[in-house]
Amino acid sequence: MSTAGTLILTFTGPGSASPSLLAPDALWAVVRTCESAKASVGISFPCIDIRGSADGYRVALLRPPLPRTHLLVVPSTRIVGIESPELRGRDGGIYLALAWAARDKAAGDLGPVPWASAGMAINSVANRSQDQLHIHVDCLTPQAKASLATAVSTLSEQWRVLWRGVWARLVRNEDLRAADPFGPSIDRLPLGPSSLSGLNFGVAGIEARGGKGFVLLASKSMSFERLLDPSCTLLQRASRGP
Repeated sequence: MSTAGTLILTFTGPGSASPSLLAPDALWAVVRTCESAKASVGISFPCIDIRGSADGYRVALLRPPLPRTHLLVVPSTRIVGIESPELRGRDGGIYLALAWAARDKAAGDLGPVPWASAGMAINSVANRSQDQLHIHVDCLTPQAKASLATAVSTLSEQWRVLWRGVWARLVRNEDLRAADPFGPSIDRLPLGPSSLSGLNFGVAGIEARGGKGFVLLASKSMSFERLLDPSCTLLQRASRGP
């Protein structure tokens, strides 16, 4: 079996080892195989799908081996991670927008994740195992959804402290492409010498006053995977009814 094939089985097989045990380029090898399969036979196995934007950006959708609902959205071009200069400017917003659209697949059989129940996370260098940008997409925990809904009225379009060691800002529209999430405003955060390599980044959907938007989150100390719920309690509750 080829090295790429071995990595695919390790990464996607039932009961497989944690991705933290893999080489840091294992995820990139999987994405390249998915792209090759899509081009040659029209299916994106072992990925769930390969999606693209009208302006030529492409991402792979993968499900890690253990969580029921968790989704990874991975650019099909080589971008190492949160610290990569490619995310500055419009590219960062485009990849986040493609990942947000993938919440229709994030919860699997539970169905699309509603706007205000969905969240995304990108980990810092220290908190990731793979050196290929990957955006975690999942349901928010019930606690995270409630806390953010309460905090929205205190936030603005400028970064400000939300919780200890966590900054947040509002995006008052539905288009992450126009939000410039990794633009000049993020340079004003006190990130220290590590700069963007030490940054954990998160996104949560919000609905307020009849409109939809986002809370962008940044922290040096907290991975925003902590706000995501791989069992998707919010959707499970909704499926059970009152």
